Formats: sequence, structure tokens, C-alpha cells
Amino acid sequence: MDSIVIEYETEDGTIGMQEFPADSTEIRLFLRDATAINLSALEMCTKLEAFTCNHSQATDIDLSALSHCTSLKRVYMENNQFKTINLEPLAACVNLRSLHIEEKELEVIDIGPLSVCKKLENFEVHMSQITEIDIRPLGRCRELKTFSIIADQLLDINLTPLSECTKMVRVSLIGEHMASVDLEFLTRLSKLEELAIIYLSISELDLNPLRGCKNLR
Repeated sequence: MDSIVIEYETEDGTIGMQEFPADSTEIRLFLRDATAINLSALEMCTKLEAFTCNHSQATDIDLSALSHCTSLKRVYMENNQFKTINLEPLAACVNLRSLHIEEKELEVIDIGPLSVCKKLENFEVHMSQITEIDIRPLGRCRELKTFSIIADQLLDINLTPLSECTKMVRVSLIGEHMASVDLEFLTRLSKLEELAIIYLSISELDLNPLRGCKNLR
């Protein structure tokens, strides 16, 4: 059986390796000692459906190889030290259903490439350092059902694009520094079941847009 090797470098310069079958549908990387990770071998994994990379010390990650993984449905990255993540390779992953990014050191992210991921159902990001994020590309993801942002330093966000995601059932917005949020986008989300707005520095909040959310718990 053909196999691929993921190479990574540790802080002392040692090169480590993890081997996976080339026909893997799921690859999970838990590389606590890795300061750099080479994912180029993933371009051979054309059947890959789920990719996870957690708990490394790497400050950046090159996802280019994932552009060859057109069957990819789920990407999960958590508790690494990534400061930037280029999501451009995911534009080729037209079957992507779920994206979960929890990176406390992340300073910037452009989700523009997700606009072509028409099957995206789940979008969850947790970013302590980011002060702004443009979610307009998600307005083209009409299958989106779950939207969650936890951003401690986020100052403002325009949620209007979510009004196009009429299958949405869960919206969660958690932060400390946002002084206002416009819920008008909810008037079109009649299937909404759960809304969480936590820790925001809001003195007034107009809840009238919730009137049409008959399924809200």
C-alpha cells in the first residue's frame, strides 16, 4: 500500500516524521514539539475528507497541498501558534462542510476563499488577537447552519451577510470590546434555534429582529 510522510522540525532542529496511507480519508496531526510542519505530501491524498492539526508550536502553516484534496469536508486547527493562515487552497475544496479554527495567536485571516465553498455548513473561529474580520464571503455559503466567532479583541463586525444564509440554526458571537451589534440580519433567519451574544460591551440591544425566529429556544 502506498504511503505518505509528513515531516516536521522540532525546536532543537530534529526532523520528525509521521506516516499515513496515501488513501487515508482522515489525517490527524498532534505535533506538540513541531516548530515547522511540511504538509506537501498531502497532495497525494486525493481521498482525504478530514484534516486536523492541533497543539503544535508552529507559527505558520502552508495549506497549499490541500488544494489537491477535492474530497475534503472538514478542516480542524486548534491550539497551535499560528499567527497567519492562508485559506486560499481551500477554494479548491468545493465539498468543504466544516471549518474550525481556534488559534489564540492568529493576527489576521482572510476568509475570501470560502465564498466558493457552497456546501459549507459549519464555520467556527476562536481568535484572541484579531480586531476585525470581513465575513461577506459567507453570504455565498447558502448551506451555512452554524456560525460562531469568539474574538476577545474584535472591535466591530458586520453580520449582514448572514441574512443570505437562510438555513442558519445557530449564531454565536463572543467578545469583550464590541460596543454594538446589529441583529437586523436575523429577520430572514426563520430557522434559527440558538442565539448567543456574550461578553460584549453593549449598553442597548434591539431584539425586534427576533420576532420572526419562531424556533428560537
